[in-house]
Order: sequence, then C-alpha cells, then structure tokens
Amino acid sequence: MILKGNTDDIWVSCVDSNGNLWLEEYPRDLPALTLNGKNFAIFGVYDYYRVTKNTIALKVLRAAITTIKTNIYKYRNENDLSWYCQKHRIKDSGYHLVHIEQLETLYKITDDTLFLKMSKKFKGDTPKSID
Repeated sequence: MILKGNTDDIWVSCVDSNGNLWLEEYPRDLPALTLNGKNFAIFGVYDYYRVTKNTIALKVLRAAITTIKTNIYKYRNENDLSWYCQKHRIKDSGYHLVHIEQLETLYKITDDTLFLKMSKKFKGDTPKSID
C-alpha cells in the first residue's frame, strides 16, 4: 500500500505501508520506486540542507536515506544487474553502474558502511561483459 495523499494534487513523494518515505521520479498512481531517481532526489535534499540547515529538510533527508538503507536489497540481483525500479523490474547496465556510484556517494554523505558494502556487492554482481 502506498500513501500519496487524499487528493488529485501533484505529488512527488509517498509513504509505503512500512512507513518508508519515497521521493518519486515518476509520480503516478502506482509509484515505480525508481532507485536512481530517488537517490538523485536525496542528493538534492542533502545539498539544500547543507546550504540552509533547514530542520524539515534534515528530517526528510534522514527519512529518505533510511528508506534506501531498508530497501536496497530489493534492487540487488546477485551476479546480475540491479533493478532500475520496483514497478517494472527492468535491468539496465548503465543504471546499474549509476547505482554503484550513488551507493558510494551515500556512504560519503552518511559514513554508513552499509552503503559501501552494498556498492561493493553491486559492483561484484556486474557481469564481466560490462566492466
């Protein structure tokens, strides 16, 4: 179940039934939960927080990072490319490489070794033909 508000207003974030905050690249009735788009949104909130020190931005940032930390395993395919999004279950080599870089950046932002560990796992999953 995804909660995105009770109106037809434009939306860019939603909360799943586990309380995870998703910053959505493709806000539609059924969110795609696109990994690279969410991570880029996190980087934007991070930059905004760094400049403004806005406490609401910090709360959004922490919630969005926690969502990735909690759900990153859903995007991993052991010994194969990562999923682009959860809705379409598409694998793409270009986005897989972006995911690796984004996980490294999340590690640099948070100093949370889970992101470094997952980056290394995604890198290890990369098919040899893509290296």
